[in-house]
Amino acid sequence: MSNSLMQRNWAHAAQFLVFAALPLHALLTWQVPYTTTFIRHYSITVLAIELAVIVSALLVGRSLFRTFQQLHPITRIAALVIIGIAGVTTLLVAPDRYGASIHLIITIIHCLFAVAAADMLASFTRLERRHLAIALALGLTVYGMISYALALSVRNDPDFNWWRFGAGVTHVRHIGYYGVALTGLAGGLLVSAPDSRRMALFMLPLTMGFALTAWSGARTSFIAAIGIILLLIALAPRAGRLRASQLCLLSFAIALPLSALFIPAPFWGIWRILSTSLAQGGDLNSYSTGRLTIWRETLKLIAERPLLGHGEGQFRQLITVERGLINHPHNALLQVLFQWGVIGTLAVVVLVMNPLRNLRNAIRKEAESAFPAIGLLGSLGAISVVDDPLFYPFPLVMVILALIILASPVRTPEATSG
Repeated sequence: MSNSLMQRNWAHAAQFLVFAALPLHALLTWQVPYTTTFIRHYSITVLAIELAVIVSALLVGRSLFRTFQQLHPITRIAALVIIGIAGVTTLLVAPDRYGASIHLIITIIHCLFAVAAADMLASFTRLERRHLAIALALGLTVYGMISYALALSVRNDPDFNWWRFGAGVTHVRHIGYYGVALTGLAGGLLVSAPDSRRMALFMLPLTMGFALTAWSGARTSFIAAIGIILLLIALAPRAGRLRASQLCLLSFAIALPLSALFIPAPFWGIWRILSTSLAQGGDLNSYSTGRLTIWRETLKLIAERPLLGHGEGQFRQLITVERGLINHPHNALLQVLFQWGVIGTLAVVVLVMNPLRNLRNAIRKEAESAFPAIGLLGSLGAISVVDDPLFYPFPLVMVILALIILASPVRTPEATSG
């Protein structure tokens, strides 16, 4: 098989995998009644997709070791520091070494996936990169449709636990992670489309993104969805900015009544977002649903092991607030400080800084793939301030892909037609 044919097959396989990941995860984790399962808790479906990308890279003759060697020396050191800290804390620090060991394996899978994805995306054309973003947007859209269909299927069950809606998530607010990610991704595809006709094609996933976010009842995700669209419009090429604004506003106007057609419980939907956002009385901690207390307790735990942290997957073991029933501190920075300490956090900052430094250049030269990546990164990054979607594998995979796209230039120039 020729190298060009193998490359095309690899691109098509990657597009299918990112499309199928979340719908498959939703179907495989749906339960009535809800129970805590290994496959949902560790997102085994998503990890299997990551492993499939790694294996496919090896099958087409790519060398992950050579790709790793080609990374900037500081990037290599930062990645090794993270794995090293994760290993040390698992063996010597973590109170739950079994759970920490599983999380260590997951971290290694994420790192190998990142190397394979970096090699894959560096060899993709602009059109293949854009098609990858479109495949991901379609997968998230299908996830929204599946979630709605599953909710309808149990609408007459009086005993159904609507908080623990388990289609790819542990509870209903996490649907907002995927809604805001789809909003940012589809918004990026829309504002970077070359003409009005192709802009209009991305109204479907954008409308689904807005609707899914509103349906989840998550205030943070809803605000972040609006914010990322405003940012994308502000960054968009001036010639298409007005048309993009009109289409985004139309999608938003369609999405809100669409999301309100079926609201399963009072803590779902746009009315929950509006009522809690406009509620008066109470203190800031109550308004933030206890986050200030969680953050104060997390800072105390960080101070106990400031350099290397407590290890991965240990928050539930050590936190005392909320009866110890939370997996993360609802802030990505505090999560990294808690599990990997100051040293690990600095390593994460190093890994993130290179793509951000290249942001202006990516917008100017590779808008077709840069804008969807900015939409993903901005949307999930925004809600990570008061939540932590990156604790979960699939949002983290989306952020990894977005960072790689922004960090690595396209080697083969090709005009987009998507």
